[in-house]
Amino acid sequence: MRIGVVVILVAVLFLLVFLFRPSAQTNGATAAELTLMITNVRGYDHSVLELEGENKGEEVRFALIACDLRVDNQTGVDLVVLSNFHSALDYFTLELLRDGEVVTAVDYINHLSPTSPAAQPFVLRQGKTRTQLRFPVRLPPKDWTSLQARLVGVFPGSKFNAAVVSNTTEIQRVDQLDETRS
Repeated sequence: MRIGVVVILVAVLFLLVFLFRPSAQTNGATAAELTLMITNVRGYDHSVLELEGENKGEEVRFALIACDLRVDNQTGVDLVVLSNFHSALDYFTLELLRDGEVVTAVDYINHLSPTSPAAQPFVLRQGKTRTQLRFPVRLPPKDWTSLQARLVGVFPGSKFNAAVVSNTTEIQRVDQLDETRS
């Protein structure tokens, strides 16, 4: 019962964040003052045996895509971001594109478990933050490595209410993901 309530609360928070995000400027901060750049994208595919659901007993394809990224906060303030998960960058979405059109989109929080029933504050410091986010993409298109990747992010609860969009970049196929970051 408690898990169901937490899942519903997270779903409502998610919908509120993504339905009501402004796209221009707010509180004097413009999107140009906070930038998002992908420095490297690589991934590999694999299959897993589904244990439940409509594909129970079948091998299902996944691609695990790692995005090395850099967020440059030039807003003049540290941003306090609210999340039920584990970082200020939880509300990012990986978009896979073909010819500029989104083929599929995966929210980073889709594979995370909430760490708290109430949103907790996380600080995105001024300056450059480099990290890596990994996205499991269930049933990706067979030609997923010919697609391009882009990230879209929001910072709920912070003074920066605009969405940020990264550059679009090619995906490199690898046999395994290492911890190297660009």
